[in-house]
Amino acid sequence: MAWAEESEYKEMSSYKKKHISNEEYLYSAIREKIRTGEYAPGHPLKEQELSEKYKFSRTPVRAALKQLSYDGMVHIIPRVGAQVRHITPEEAYDLLEVREVIDGLAARLAAEKISPEWMKQLDYIFEQMERSINENRLAEYIKLNDSLHCCIAEISGNFKVNEIIQLTSIRLMRIQFQDILLNSRARQSFEEHKHLLSLIKNKKPEEAEKAARKHVAHVIETVKDLEQKQIYYF
Repeated sequence: MAWAEESEYKEMSSYKKKHISNEEYLYSAIREKIRTGEYAPGHPLKEQELSEKYKFSRTPVRAALKQLSYDGMVHIIPRVGAQVRHITPEEAYDLLEVREVIDGLAARLAAEKISPEWMKQLDYIFEQMERSINENRLAEYIKLNDSLHCCIAEISGNFKVNEIIQLTSIRLMRIQFQDILLNSRARQSFEEHKHLLSLIKNKKPEEAEKAARKHVAHVIETVKDLEQKQIYYF
């Protein structure tokens, strides 16, 4: 399932190297470091250094960087090389405005189509979220948050909704980290998700849509707050 994709790449083990291509492995590894801020905006991504670090030739490194560039996470400058791309406040607003609408639609459709099997999947992810927040493992919580939204998109049964959420999730990862970590919004975020899942599981589509949109609206408020405080560094 798509929502489990993040956990599949969580550990960079030799086992996984055998089961995915070198390019996929590198793509996931570099993306994770960008997502968590280890590779900050403007950080140079030199092919030779990455090749030596991950023990691969430069060919799959170059391919991974091109895919990351396509996804909007890396900027490739001719004759200079690749670097982690900045997300401007304007782009963040645009992405979040799209997600506000799409997440609302996904929640409404999911509430209409939810099955006992999908309820089990949502419960499993939410239990992991609760455990991670209670143990103050916020980085893990944010990964699970992304998995939850991807799962809801799958439940919606709408291919385009699922596709848009998957694509925008990649670009919004750093925003999610700052929303939670810089603003201590983890507990509030958790309660918002708890309320949303209750509405979906109880088949209340209109209320679920409103709750999902309200959740994204709070993230938009965070971006505005960070920009005003001049600590915006996506």
